[in-house]
Amino acid sequence: MDVRTVAAVSLFTLVGCGGAGTGVPQAPLAQAIPSGASMTVAVPLVGASQAGLRPAYVSSATQSISIAVRPNGNAGTSLSLTQNLTPTSPGCSPVRNGFSCTIDLRLSPASYLATLSTYSGPGATGSQLSTAQNVAFTVTSGSVTPVKVTLNGVIGSISVTATSSTVLGSLAKGFAIYGTSPQTFTVAALDGSGETIVGAGAPTIALSSSNAAFTLTQPGAAGTFTVTPPVSGAVATITVNATAPGGAACVGTCSVRFPLQTATETVFVTSQNANTVTAYPVPLVGNAVVSIDARGGLNLPTRMAFDSKGDLFVGNFSGNTVTEYAPPYAADAPTATIGNGVNSPQWISVSNNNLFVDNQFTGTVTEYAAPYTGAPVTTIAGLATPVCLLFDGSQDLFVSELVTGTSSNVVEFAPPYTGAAINTFTGMGASAYSLALDTNRDLLSECCRAATSRCGRSHTCQPVCRCWLRTVSIKRKTWRSIRRRKISSAPTLETAR
Repeated sequence: MDVRTVAAVSLFTLVGCGGAGTGVPQAPLAQAIPSGASMTVAVPLVGASQAGLRPAYVSSATQSISIAVRPNGNAGTSLSLTQNLTPTSPGCSPVRNGFSCTIDLRLSPASYLATLSTYSGPGATGSQLSTAQNVAFTVTSGSVTPVKVTLNGVIGSISVTATSSTVLGSLAKGFAIYGTSPQTFTVAALDGSGETIVGAGAPTIALSSSNAAFTLTQPGAAGTFTVTPPVSGAVATITVNATAPGGAACVGTCSVRFPLQTATETVFVTSQNANTVTAYPVPLVGNAVVSIDARGGLNLPTRMAFDSKGDLFVGNFSGNTVTEYAPPYAADAPTATIGNGVNSPQWISVSNNNLFVDNQFTGTVTEYAAPYTGAPVTTIAGLATPVCLLFDGSQDLFVSELVTGTSSNVVEFAPPYTGAAINTFTGMGASAYSLALDTNRDLLSECCRAATSRCGRSHTCQPVCRCWLRTVSIKRKTWRSIRRRKISSAPTLETAR
């Protein structure tokens, strides 16, 4: 969830008596405003600190306000106005963390009710961001009445996100929890500009579940709540209700629902000769629960990757495509087929929900943004024969490339991957088909033929073994041998939670 800057500000009044304290020069009341009311709106800058600001809600996206005043009885006058709220608007001046605008209401002595609304555009246009209804005040003869108002945020949308790696999904598609441990979520009410509504004008949010076996905690001040699921396979519908403060009517999107289920860990296996992807629930006994074949677009499938929603991506070496499948991964229904710029993909990876594909025979790595079917957003060209991709914790991209029949390199690129390589590591042996980082963030490379490492030791690698070398330490830039271990040849495995 990409939540924009949170801002809490105040809508308050300054007492105007003889022109003092209103924030702008005024003529004597007897000449300019025999009677009336005054209010001041403080608008924060984006990212402004909440310190020292009263807890009433005005969004930093606010650009205008509309005010409608009507008599609360038979006497009095009606008034309707719209005023822009910008640092250069009349009556506006800079203050700490933003600017304030003073609005004078020229009214005859009487009791009044006011309705106020703020907007994201000038002249009361754009999204309605906050509002206050039926604000009562009284104007007495010969004085200016300060009107104190707390605006309630108008809910443009409700956001629910999971903060744990053992929860997959989204508010739109629902969430799947793996295991039965308590899981933490965050809920927030957003205004029409995408900012989180906070403070006294923020709604109260309550949760309920259609399945009492799911234990819910109610959101705290930070908007976090936990869900403790029952046994695997349980399902529920979670309802999120927002209630405006002070019993006022909720304005905007005040309720959302999303499905929730508990799930098991699943292992996905590609079989190149059979053109299939099959999935087996842990502990890997019994029949496959998913089987995708050529009807689903598979053509010599190589590597697999998952995005944060649990969508499965499969590289098809002979098909020159990457096919995407959404849960429950129907055999003949790929969600998308990515082919623009794809050529004999040997390895694919997902980073920050962008798809990266190494194109073995064109010497490129292409990056795709959702929904992935368009042209690449980035192309790294000039590589020899790329065969493996790896990201570190800083999102640096490492590409293993086969240079000659007896030599491989690993090339490192920094985000956004549009510039030249920042490092090139040589001496990897004949076929560095795999890369990994150990717990010390040291880079490990696979070799599959006789090779001499930069540490000076010769390793003879057979077709059924992998020789793991510490080719370079990312922290210390040192070289030395780590270990050898024998493993048997096996299909490609990926684990989906």
